[in-house]
Amino acid sequence: MKLLFSFLLIAHLHNITAMTVLQKQVVSGQWQLEYIMVPGKSAEELYAGRKPIIRFDSAANNVSGNTGCNSFSGPYTCNGNKLQFDTGKMTLTRMACRGEAEGIFLDVLKKVNRIDIYDDALLFLQDDVVIMRWKKKS
Repeated sequence: MKLLFSFLLIAHLHNITAMTVLQKQVVSGQWQLEYIMVPGKSAEELYAGRKPIIRFDSAANNVSGNTGCNSFSGPYTCNGNKLQFDTGKMTLTRMACRGEAEGIFLDVLKKVNRIDIYDDALLFLQDDVVIMRWKKKS
């Protein structure tokens, strides 16, 4: 029993350390959208002209980027692997955008409540479901 408890404690502490490293990885550089969970549509179809980009500023707890059309900027909170965007306080440029891609992007962004990294991909999740996948942009 003590061995099992020790193993679980070590696993938990490793998870906390991994999330601290994860936060540091997330805030460096910019990421380009590869996947967005939308039934019947791919990211390539929705964002054929310009794929969304996201950048994190951990010092200011601010995120910025583009929706595939307009630029956005606003606050976020990240605690361990929990992530939330305050979309109500985001600023957004107001260029006219074709289609529904920008609205879909913003709606899905509101649902994000977790973050993870897997095989060099940044994952935004809603509970345990990946709803956005990002690739580091060089």
